[in-house]
Amino acid sequence: VFDPPTTFLAGYHMGRYAAEAKVEAYWVSQDYDYERFLNSSSVDGLDYAFILLTEPIGLKVGHFQVHELSADEIELAVARDWETVTQAGYSGDSEYQLTAHIGCLIVDYYNDNTISHECDTLPGDSGSPIFVQRDGGYEVIALDSAVYGGARPNNIAVDSRAFAADLRRFVEKYDSVAAAMPPPPPTLLAGGG
Repeated sequence: VFDPPTTFLAGYHMGRYAAEAKVEAYWVSQDYDYERFLNSSSVDGLDYAFILLTEPIGLKVGHFQVHELSADEIELAVARDWETVTQAGYSGDSEYQLTAHIGCLIVDYYNDNTISHECDTLPGDSGSPIFVQRDGGYEVIALDSAVYGGARPNNIAVDSRAFAADLRRFVEKYDSVAAAMPPPPPTLLAGGG
């Protein structure tokens, strides 16, 4: 429980939004350590969280499915022979409006369930979804996480291999709680921003 209550705004753009709901609960991996994240890449694959909203606003505004990447799909993405990848978020230079990079590239992947990508991201984009359009819907395949500097910046995202199973457990936990309560059931929105 948050005190004061935290509000999630869906479809936020220049002070307007499509729906809102209070955040009722959240989950962060017990192995995630913010100080280690700031000082090393050792916990990059754990940089994700889930929130539970008090209202099922996904029924009104829609939601993303999460697609758990397979090893073959990651190989195809790096070889630029897979689906078109898009990133959308609220970057620091445009924090009040959603911006997207359609057709960005996944350039590498790592054993800690992270990927390197060339989507145009800045501080503020952290947590934003990287997704593909498949079978008539949008599916999250990664969440933007960090940028490591250098001659060629290295954008890192936590890919769905890291969080898909944890998300299923989170949803199952709250679906079972919701089933025992009067409607409406809680809704999770995948993605950040």
